[in-house]
Amino acid sequence: MSNNPVKPVASLMQAPALAQIGATLALHRRVLEFVRQALPAHLARHCLDCVVKADSLILYTDSPLFSSQLRFYTAQLRETLQVQHSMTLVTIQVRNRCETGRPTAPRRSRVVPSTDVVNLLQSQAAVEPESELGIALSRLGETLSRLNQTSKP
Repeated sequence: MSNNPVKPVASLMQAPALAQIGATLALHRRVLEFVRQALPAHLARHCLDCVVKADSLILYTDSPLFSSQLRFYTAQLRETLQVQHSMTLVTIQVRNRCETGRPTAPRRSRVVPSTDVVNLLQSQAAVEPESELGIALSRLGETLSRLNQTSKP
């Protein structure tokens, strides 16, 4: 067991470094609320987060569609934040934040037809080797035959 006593989180937040981080997060939350108030409702609900750095603001949205639409409001947003909240911003960037908690669809494994199916395709291609269908079946048979050979252990 460790000799260090367990400290409550509230006491840890009093440390200067963590207090600074907490103040920065509070600033980001306030600015995000200002941004949401300045935007139309259909865009405001898609603003997920923001980061304030010196004279720039980075806004994060939940989809590329709304990121694109929001870019048209950056000049108006910059002016509103300057007039109403005395924020002097040189740049406003809009970025899409990918959802990490959502599971991605599993990739389907490649299904390669059996050797019998490949042989059938090639025999059908041999019936009319000069026709467009015969040429296509022949190329398909060759490709599947090659995949069949590489997929075997």
